Amino acid sequence: MKKDDRFYLLKRVVLKVPQNYTHQNQLGRFQQYRKKFCYWNTGITDINFARVSQKLIPGKTYIVEFYGINTRVPDNECLEFLKSQNAILTGAQGITLFWELQKREFPLSKYTVSLDEKDALWKDKTDQISKAAGIARSPGDRWGLQVFFSGYKLQKGSCLLCFKADS
Repeated sequence: MKKDDRFYLLKRVVLKVPQNYTHQNQLGRFQQYRKKFCYWNTGITDINFARVSQKLIPGKTYIVEFYGINTRVPDNECLEFLKSQNAILTGAQGITLFWELQKREFPLSKYTVSLDEKDALWKDKTDQISKAAGIARSPGDRWGLQVFFSGYKLQKGSCLLCFKADS
């Protein structure tokens, strides 16, 4: 695995995907938590995020790592870093399932982004710009479900969500 001083490991946790998990309706089912979020981007839907590089497998255990960011980094360089870590790119479904099962593990006062390959990301019909999903956690259990545009530079203090196979 490649070392890159722009990123640092914040935490590593284990996540077991429930047997009843289905990729096709994860984001629709996640709507039940909408009232727990101060901000909710309505574009994060099963239709908009139907494509994903790798679907999570029901019953499988994954290692999930959070990598902090030390400086502004373009999203394509963040994606390259994740690939160097052997990440499984799970998109919006991965970050929402992790929130559902282990939301207390999200780093406080950070914006966590779940990246995916550009071709797997949502393209809005009006602007044709790819987007990825992120969750912000603020003090007092304030949450935000957000999207960001491809080409965006992730800010210092943000972090990357990294799913890995559990060997």
